[in-house]
Amino acid sequence: MMERHGCVSIDEVADQCGLSARQFRRICLAQTGLAPKFLARVLRFRHALAQVHMHPCAFAHMALDCGYYDQAHFINEFRELSGRTPAAAGG
Repeated sequence: MMERHGCVSIDEVADQCGLSARQFRRICLAQTGLAPKFLARVLRFRHALAQVHMHPCAFAHMALDCGYYDQAHFINEFRELSGRTPAAAGG
């Protein structure tokens, strides 16, 4: 999940680990304190945050590169996880 910055299906990761999706969810929750989908969101957000600091203006392109559906999805999730917009976080 980390190598792909959270842009991977949970079923795919579970399968690669030789686990059912339910087993993977239980282990992920026990090890990280986060459900796999939320962990994937956090990993994608961390990647996006790093991109915002490097390229503070290209949000539409950045959103797609980071695995978001569109710029609005990117901005809404960024605001939900950080409490501010990408523009405010970029400097």
